[in-house]
Amino acid sequence: GIPQTLPKFAAPDLSLEHLRHLIVPAVTIALLGAIESLLCAVVADGMIKDKHDANQELIAQGIANIVVPFFGGIPATGAIARTSTNIRNGGRTPVAGMLHAVTLLIIILIAAPLAKHIPLACLSAILMTVALHMGDWSQFKTMTRYSKGRMGTLLSTFILTVVFDLTIAVEIGILSAALVLIRRLAQVTMVSRVRHEDAGDLPAGVSLYEARGALFFGAADSLEIMSRAQIEGQRVVILDLEHVIYMDSTAANTLETVVYELYARGITVLACNAHPQPASLMRRSGLLDAMGPHGLHADRAGAIARARELTAAQ
Repeated sequence: GIPQTLPKFAAPDLSLEHLRHLIVPAVTIALLGAIESLLCAVVADGMIKDKHDANQELIAQGIANIVVPFFGGIPATGAIARTSTNIRNGGRTPVAGMLHAVTLLIIILIAAPLAKHIPLACLSAILMTVALHMGDWSQFKTMTRYSKGRMGTLLSTFILTVVFDLTIAVEIGILSAALVLIRRLAQVTMVSRVRHEDAGDLPAGVSLYEARGALFFGAADSLEIMSRAQIEGQRVVILDLEHVIYMDSTAANTLETVVYELYARGITVLACNAHPQPASLMRRSGLLDAMGPHGLHADRAGAIARARELTAAQ
């Protein structure tokens, strides 16, 4: 049955040997606990139309999980089952959680012997009702409007939650969502050559390319179009980065390789309209050094003027 006493304080053995073996499991449990609690908080936000304080939640949970083991307890996290039941029965503030804790304390100290007489069938019915009310079943009705990637993420997370547990489902769900996002970003990222008639006052021997989207490891090879193109009489290539929202080190390395390949063929590469993040990365990675002096310009007009100087000198 349920013990009718409060747990007593017990100092753990904090030897260096034990601490060494506990570091990895402790970090793992802390990360999974944080993920599950934040997920629970997001679900609760959607149910009560409010916004939680993530820092407050994690600090409170961390303090509680540090203290509890000294009294024989185990790490705890926010639980969607109890939270959704709480909200559906009128709970809206932390007072509801406090009353829940006080109620459990009273049951332990006073009514513990009576708890063993509760029929398991009653507890099973309560669990089934809570489980049915936890699901946001309306999401499945609108699932046909989702992309195949998002639909696969939703279904895989749902099935893993039922078959295994929420922790595994969230891990796989996050990984799946990340892969779908990478694929989607790679699809919308492109580098294309601008036709001479659309490029304005472009000198002979100069090619203009526009990059759009996020230049990252999943789409870095799109930059190679500049080195693959065989244009007779080409002397300068201008890359307009106005529509590039982000660039990572892989894309910077790929662009540097393209710069050297074109330089070996006697072609100079210029860039223009770079936003602060891509411009900073190009500077720190040494890409601007590879492009030479005056390689990056504030606007397209400046890059075209520089290209005109280079072609005139040749």
